[in-house]
Amino acid sequence: MAVDKFYNLTVSAQKLYVRLFLRVYTWFQCSKLKYPDIREDLSSDIEQLKKANFVEDDNSLTDMQDILNLLPGPELKKIAKMYHVKAGSKNNIIDALKKLGRQQMGVCKQKIEGQSGITRSVIKRGKLILGSCIRLHKHPRSVFNRMSLLFALTSATYDDDLANGGHTQMAQLMMVNFGRLVYPEYEIYRPTPIFTCREDFVIYDSKLQQYYDMNDAFAKGDVDGALQLYHDVYDECKSIVNNSLNDENFIRRQLPSYLMQYTPGWVCTQILSTGIGLLEKKRMYKEASMELQFLLQQKLFCGGRRGKWWDRLALILEQHLKQPKPSLDTVREALADPCVGGGRKLALQQRAIRLCNSPSNKKLHIYKPDFPQINLKDANHITITGRLYPAVASGYKSVFIRPGEDCSFLCSVEELALYHYLDNEGFTDGLHAEGATLSTLYTLLMWDIMFAPGIPDVFRHPFQGAPLDLMHGGFYDNRKDMIEEKLKLLRNANDQDIEDMIENTWSKHEGKLCVGINWERFPNGLPQVQSLAVCFGGKTLANICQRFSKSYSAGGLPDLILWNKECKKVKFAEVKGPNDRLSTKQILWIDRITNWGIDVDVCHVKAIGSKAL
Repeated sequence: MAVDKFYNLTVSAQKLYVRLFLRVYTWFQCSKLKYPDIREDLSSDIEQLKKANFVEDDNSLTDMQDILNLLPGPELKKIAKMYHVKAGSKNNIIDALKKLGRQQMGVCKQKIEGQSGITRSVIKRGKLILGSCIRLHKHPRSVFNRMSLLFALTSATYDDDLANGGHTQMAQLMMVNFGRLVYPEYEIYRPTPIFTCREDFVIYDSKLQQYYDMNDAFAKGDVDGALQLYHDVYDECKSIVNNSLNDENFIRRQLPSYLMQYTPGWVCTQILSTGIGLLEKKRMYKEASMELQFLLQQKLFCGGRRGKWWDRLALILEQHLKQPKPSLDTVREALADPCVGGGRKLALQQRAIRLCNSPSNKKLHIYKPDFPQINLKDANHITITGRLYPAVASGYKSVFIRPGEDCSFLCSVEELALYHYLDNEGFTDGLHAEGATLSTLYTLLMWDIMFAPGIPDVFRHPFQGAPLDLMHGGFYDNRKDMIEEKLKLLRNANDQDIEDMIENTWSKHEGKLCVGINWERFPNGLPQVQSLAVCFGGKTLANICQRFSKSYSAGGLPDLILWNKECKKVKFAEVKGPNDRLSTKQILWIDRITNWGIDVDVCHVKAIGSKAL
């Protein structure tokens, strides 16, 4: 076994393996591996790892791109010159050499082991330059990765680097041991087993890796590669989802969504959902609509994505398949789905109204009464001007010039609006932090409830910055009595009570890693947080805490928050350029904040000195 073999290694070889395990999964030049704290000469440790099959040597290094990626820039340019490839960036040279190899294969129709003569020549020259190379062997690496995953179960195993296995958990463990990371204190109480057998866990781990491989390829623009990965696992994923839906024992367990996310069926549903985006990229709209209908027929997995699925299906039916009536029927079903959130519902309602009012869909006009216009409170709209810095390249955020007393300086559009409010509207404090200010206040006020003991399965490992049910539903229901008692306390709190609540949490827990709070978000620290909380007042703070407890989502909150403690004046402001418009989430937050009795502006910024933002 890999674990037994690991214990049989010398201490220095064990240390070297751990160092390599924590790094990005790739090939390493032996000559560049330097760990003087282990030993000056690592050659004997490397040989030991080879003999124990913990690493593979350069005999397995046969991919041209892997080799070229390892080469230093000057050496790569020398190889490019040999094959008359124009010099440029490293990526451009690699792409050109790969293209040259493919072209020769197509012309000569001669290849050995799937490689053209030029490709084999480039590989040979590259390996001579690199010298001895090693890479972690996949099998023992996967064993340690699964151990790490099982120790600290998370759906984000591969997030730091999508091919990096247990890096996150291992790095967290080391950082905690060194005292560089401090997590909140909480009780780990996990009475419910997620995996009924080893096979379930192994399938979950493998599907999770496939899911992130797909997303990694998609994010890098390799749509064809991602689509191929999707097709490779499609049948198996479909089978796993269907088997789960028909498994009475699985359904009888009634796992909450925050535990269901760790099941093979959930990850396979994520894979199928990602595949729909790939099908749309390839304009395979009929296939995409069929897959969306399959996902919407089941209600066991990924309930939080149902709103997006309904929205995409309605759009595909309307715009790409030219089926307005089925699109309208889809919207009708979506609006009755309790899993669809407010922002999606508003977007779907707007789509239905547009369909019913469209001159090209006169047969749908009779359905207008089924989709009445939603009346939401609007913000106060103001317009300011700013001089645009002309040297910003296309595709980048606009930069403005703000005149100062001694000199001018550059700022973003949000900073320009922030300075306008601070200079002209009597505010003493302001932040461009979107939802971070409210999430910080919420965490400071609700810390004791977030980390309350006795609630099963919400804390399952030592590296959690929040209970699992905070993000995946169930948080309010699992703590209803505690939350309502805290909301009542807040509604009756005076200024001193509010300041004391904030200070109590801050003094006990400052610096701990917790979801929703950045201890450096407020430049002036605790007093600035307290001043904002006092400006809100107890009733508004209770409304904020109630909202976040029932639905922890800050998406769509206005860009700016401004306040003046002396006169207890507070305002939100959403900053928009001339071609920008409010999203449905932003519209709903404006309505919600206005109903709380707080002023909201939409600050339109008009550029001068340039034709557009």
